Amino acid sequence: MFVLKSISKDRIWGTPRLIDYGATSDSVGSVYSFSSIDEINTIIENGVYKGKSIGSVIKTNPTLFGLKEGPYPLIISFTGADQPLSIQVHPTDDDAQKYSSYPYGKTESWYFLTEPSNHQIIGGSKKHLNKEQIKKLSKNGKYEEFVEYVEVRKNDLITIHAGTLHALTPGSLVYEIQQANDTTFRFYDYDRVDVHNKKRPLQLEEALRNLIINKSVVREDFSNYTYEGKEYSLRKIDIKDYVEYTNKNSIASIISVLFGRIIYRNITMEQGKSGLLLPNETITLKGKGSIMIATPKIYW
Repeated sequence: MFVLKSISKDRIWGTPRLIDYGATSDSVGSVYSFSSIDEINTIIENGVYKGKSIGSVIKTNPTLFGLKEGPYPLIISFTGADQPLSIQVHPTDDDAQKYSSYPYGKTESWYFLTEPSNHQIIGGSKKHLNKEQIKKLSKNGKYEEFVEYVEVRKNDLITIHAGTLHALTPGSLVYEIQQANDTTFRFYDYDRVDVHNKKRPLQLEEALRNLIINKSVVREDFSNYTYEGKEYSLRKIDIKDYVEYTNKNSIASIISVLFGRIIYRNITMEQGKSGLLLPNETITLKGKGSIMIATPKIYW
């Protein structure tokens, strides 16, 4: 298994609570524990490829990971918010194929390690509105008139299919899995400014183009510890002493530490850390904690 060094990204909505998941400052909003795209490329910390980016290794030898080509089609991060995220939507497969170089859009899921302060997230648009009405409300900053809220609790799994309007709210801290298309179209951003005192850009036309009316996020309590979607599967495992695990998939899987401290060989993996497990590879993990195993599905 390749163990990765996380990459911290400061965000306008960042939180010091991510320090417990490997963040390097109090203003970090996302700790990327696995990513192989050019913009965010995690570094291998062990083995023969130590010091190399995981993206470069996948690019030169994709079959080792069960791929025809790179990048690896998933990104894993630990994301926390002390302010609301922008009200946004991600591209659909059709839109990505038409307007970008990506073969897929962006569906993502949030596993709630800490629930939002108000126990709600934005998870869809109001059913009685059409796109023109949403456009007008968004331009006038009347977001409360076009968003729908969804109740969430700790340990819930929320899946946001591409084309669904959504936003994390303050207090949230999640394990986030997303397709490796790091594209976001903003409807509204609360008139916030960046470090240069300029309002962050909106992409209203692109957002409306991708918005699927009447589509809401999908909430599960994740009590069975498994999820099977078109884009990826998830499996959560609690470790009390040790566990032996074999990746029986034909493609590499990402193992991430959600809670506790796990030891792989002589490497201690704190919460927020991820490793990439090759097809048919067997490992033994020791310690106490919980891990999430994510496996992509090549459907496009």
